[in-house]
Formats: sequence, C-alpha cells, structure tokens
Amino acid sequence: IGPGWFPAPLRALITKLASICFVEASWQHHDWGYGKGGSEVDRINCDGRFLIAMRRDVCRAPLLTKIPAWLICHGFYIMVRLGGRSSFNYH
Repeated sequence: IGPGWFPAPLRALITKLASICFVEASWQHHDWGYGKGGSEVDRINCDGRFLIAMRRDVCRAPLLTKIPAWLICHGFYIMVRLGGRSSFNYH
C-alpha cells in the first residue's frame, strides 16, 4: 500500500498494519482497477468501491479498533482521490 515512490519497507509496513483492520478491502483489486484504467468516471467508481469495502470492514472490526479503522479508511480514500490520478491508466 502506498505510492510507488515510498520505500519498499515502508509500503510493506503500511500494508501489514492496514491488513489488521481490513479484510474485504483489497489493495490488489484496487490496484488492478487502476491498471485496467478507463475514464475519470471509472476511477471514481474504482475508488468508491474501495471505500465501500473498507467501510464494511470497519463495521466488522473489533470495538477497540473501530475508530482508528474508520480514520484509516477515510484517510486512504482521501489519499487515492487526491494522489491517485498519476497512477490511473487513463484511455
């Protein structure tokens, strides 16, 4: 998880920590959607599906992790919306 310019160990750590709270939300599926690409509407839909899956995971999270998981969920969504444009395969 994270932009390609993050060092690999940092990306691995973020992925490991996020995987504690998020099960259904698949980073690989989101990345596949970005690789498949399309229009801006396709990107919005891809990011929206990712947010919905993360929210479902937050609902299933243990009580003590719900608040941090909710913050991470929406933080990830904001990051992909703001920073994902350069990674999306527009065509």
